Amino acid sequence: MYANKYWLTNLLDYEELQKRYTIWVAQYSDNCTYKGKYDMWQKSSSGKIEGINGYVDLDEMFRDLISDVANSEQNVGQNSQNVGQNSQNVGQNIIEYKVKQGDTLSEIAQNYNTSIEKIAKANNIVDVNKIYAGQILKIETSNGQIEVTYKVKRGDTLSQIAQNYNTTVEKIAKDNNIANPNIIFVGQILKIKR
Repeated sequence: MYANKYWLTNLLDYEELQKRYTIWVAQYSDNCTYKGKYDMWQKSSSGKIEGINGYVDLDEMFRDLISDVANSEQNVGQNSQNVGQNSQNVGQNIIEYKVKQGDTLSEIAQNYNTSIEKIAKANNIVDVNKIYAGQILKIETSNGQIEVTYKVKRGDTLSQIAQNYNTTVEKIAKDNNIANPNIIFVGQILKIKR
């Protein structure tokens, strides 16, 4: 969660936020005076880096978020594994999804073409705003093919994404009209069909 000191102190529910999110404080000064727990501090927006025109943000990180992200990316394949179970009475596939930090039921439901209500009911979730990293969700899909939406992150390759989702580079490239599989962009949305 990225917010300035004023918002974190006066407008946001810090106690709830820190349970689910990494806290990143924006306070432009020599010292961060925010009293709550935080993982990153943006101390300036006027940094300079050779080779980049204009200013860049200067931040300090107090937690190894790079390793956290790398570890969660290694588990991406586990997050969408088909566990091979079929519902006997309706013929639907059931997959297991391992919740990652920052996930919401809304986002998960959208990625798996289902509803928040169906996921909540299947997993006995009372408060749809409270899921936690590491939680395993059972998600029913209405046909044999599962389509996942994936947002490309820095450092991703189609080869890595294909491996994580148990598919091929060729299939992802074809399904997303990618002419050169060696060129993908951060923020690009890929549909991954399995």
